[in-house]
Amino acid sequence: MSKDNLFDGAQDADSFVNREEKKSPPAPAPSYGLKLIASGRLDKKNFPCKPMSFHLDNRLDEWMELHASGNRQLMMNYLIAKGIEQVIDNNDSTLVKDMDYFDDKKE
Repeated sequence: MSKDNLFDGAQDADSFVNREEKKSPPAPAPSYGLKLIASGRLDKKNFPCKPMSFHLDNRLDEWMELHASGNRQLMMNYLIAKGIEQVIDNNDSTLVKDMDYFDDKKE
Protein backbone atom coordinates (compact mmCIF):
# COMPACT_ATOMS: atom_id res chain seq x y z
CA MET A 1 0.00 0.00 0.00
CA SER A 2 1.43 3.38 -0.93
CA LYS A 3 1.39 6.43 1.32
CA ASP A 4 -0.78 8.24 -1.27
CA ASN A 5 -3.53 5.65 -0.87
CA LEU A 6 -3.25 5.53 2.91
CA PHE A 7 -3.36 9.29 3.42
CA ASP A 8 -5.91 10.02 0.65
CA GLY A 9 -3.55 11.99 -1.57
CA ALA A 10 -1.61 13.72 1.21
CA GLN A 11 2.18 13.41 1.08
CA ASP A 12 2.57 12.22 4.67
CA ALA A 13 0.84 12.02 8.02
CA ASP A 14 1.55 15.69 8.84
CA SER A 15 -0.17 17.01 5.72
CA PHE A 16 -3.03 14.49 6.14
CA VAL A 17 -3.82 15.63 9.67
CA ASN A 18 -3.16 19.32 8.98
CA ARG A 19 -5.33 19.61 5.85
CA GLU A 20 -7.72 21.94 7.62
CA GLU A 21 -7.14 25.58 6.74
CA LYS A 22 -4.45 26.88 9.05
CA LYS A 23 -5.65 29.67 11.29
CA SER A 24 -2.56 30.38 13.33
CA PRO A 25 0.54 28.31 14.07
CA PRO A 26 0.70 26.67 17.48
CA ALA A 27 2.80 28.34 20.11
CA PRO A 28 6.29 26.93 20.55
CA ALA A 29 6.51 24.13 23.07
CA PRO A 30 7.34 25.40 26.56
CA SER A 31 10.55 24.17 28.13
CA TYR A 32 8.73 21.80 30.51
CA GLY A 33 8.59 18.94 28.02
CA LEU A 34 5.74 19.38 25.54
CA LYS A 35 6.54 17.43 22.38
CA LEU A 36 3.14 17.59 20.69
CA ILE A 37 0.64 20.45 20.55
CA ALA A 38 -2.68 19.91 18.75
CA SER A 39 -4.31 23.26 18.07
CA GLY A 40 -6.78 22.21 15.36
CA ARG A 41 -9.78 19.93 15.27
CA LEU A 42 -11.01 17.03 13.17
CA ASP A 43 -13.07 18.27 10.22
CA LYS A 44 -15.71 15.53 10.11
CA LYS A 45 -17.62 17.19 7.27
CA ASN A 46 -14.75 17.15 4.76
CA PHE A 47 -12.82 14.18 6.14
CA PRO A 48 -15.23 11.56 7.46
CA CYS A 49 -14.23 9.85 10.69
CA LYS A 50 -15.34 6.55 12.16
CA PRO A 51 -16.27 6.67 15.85
CA MET A 52 -14.33 3.98 17.71
CA SER A 53 -13.78 2.86 21.25
CA PHE A 54 -10.52 1.23 22.27
CA HIS A 55 -8.31 0.66 25.29
CA LEU A 56 -5.31 2.99 25.55
CA ASP A 57 -2.28 1.68 27.42
CA ASN A 58 -1.85 3.69 30.65
CA ARG A 59 1.79 4.42 29.77
CA LEU A 60 0.73 6.03 26.49
CA ASP A 61 -1.91 8.08 28.30
CA GLU A 62 0.68 9.17 30.87
CA TRP A 63 3.12 10.20 28.11
CA MET A 64 0.39 12.27 26.45
CA GLU A 65 -0.50 13.92 29.77
CA LEU A 66 3.14 14.90 30.33
CA HIS A 67 4.27 15.73 26.80
CA ALA A 68 1.19 16.72 24.77
CA SER A 69 -1.44 19.41 24.88
CA GLY A 70 -4.61 20.16 22.95
CA ASN A 71 -7.25 18.19 21.08
CA ARG A 72 -6.86 14.52 22.12
CA GLN A 73 -8.73 13.15 19.09
CA LEU A 74 -6.48 15.09 16.74
CA MET A 75 -3.37 13.95 18.64
CA MET A 76 -4.42 10.30 18.50
CA ASN A 77 -5.10 10.50 14.75
CA TYR A 78 -1.74 12.21 14.21
CA LEU A 79 0.17 9.64 16.28
CA ILE A 80 -1.57 6.71 14.59
CA ALA A 81 -0.87 8.19 11.14
CA LYS A 82 2.81 8.78 12.03
CA GLY A 83 3.07 5.21 13.31
CA ILE A 84 1.55 3.82 10.11
CA GLU A 85 3.96 5.96 8.10
CA GLN A 86 6.90 4.45 10.05
CA VAL A 87 5.62 0.90 9.48
CA ILE A 88 5.34 1.58 5.73
CA ASP A 89 8.83 3.12 5.61
CA ASN A 90 10.29 0.17 7.52
CA ASN A 91 9.44 -2.25 4.65
CA ASP A 92 9.52 -5.18 7.07
CA SER A 93 6.73 -7.16 8.68
CA THR A 94 6.22 -6.51 12.36
CA LEU A 95 4.79 -8.96 14.88
CA VAL A 96 3.12 -7.27 17.84
CA LYS A 97 2.62 -9.71 20.72
CA ASP A 98 1.97 -7.30 23.57
CA MET A 99 2.56 -3.73 24.73
CA ASP A 100 6.21 -4.09 25.68
CA TYR A 101 7.24 -1.08 23.59
CA PHE A 102 8.08 1.14 26.56
CA ASP A 103 10.08 -1.57 28.32
CA ASP A 104 13.10 -0.95 26.05
CA LYS A 105 12.63 2.78 25.39
CA LYS A 106 13.58 5.87 27.33
CA GLU A 107 11.52 9.08 27.13
